[in-house]
Amino acid sequence: GDTGMLHTLSGREKWYLAAHAVLFTLFIIPFLLHSVIPLSDYPNHLARAYVMSDPAQLAGVYDVKFDIAPYFADMLPQLFIGAFGIYLAGKINFVIGMLSIVIGVLLINRHVCGKITLPTFFVYMFLYNLGTAYGFVNYNLAMGIALISIWGWLKFPQFTHNWLTVT
Repeated sequence: GDTGMLHTLSGREKWYLAAHAVLFTLFIIPFLLHSVIPLSDYPNHLARAYVMSDPAQLAGVYDVKFDIAPYFADMLPQLFIGAFGIYLAGKINFVIGMLSIVIGVLLINRHVCGKITLPTFFVYMFLYNLGTAYGFVNYNLAMGIALISIWGWLKFPQFTHNWLTVT
């Protein structure tokens, strides 16, 4: 199996990773050129993250209740708002979601094929999907986490339970 170490990559795989870095950078540049990324639901995510960052400031208008909810991508910016402000924190959050999808595809591909292969570049056809167009930041982050989790399930079968085993 693969060790996941950068030094075990072949020359071709290193070129593929470099090409992925360039393509990913080119992919996100248009999103980073605007203070508010022009996606339908994205401003709502920013507003939610802003309200959650300082509930006391808006206590007369909003009642923030932290609960288990599928809005991890709205909580993640809390790590960055204090240092970078709401707009840059939102962009970091968006990039993390997109990057997690690419990383998940690369990890699964390397595990299954034993190397990083050319078809991994098809991931960029799917990054800008309907969920992205609507600004569903949670969807993209969840998709990336799911892909990375699938890789973990494949790579570490000793930690899976019998009911998770595919035969």
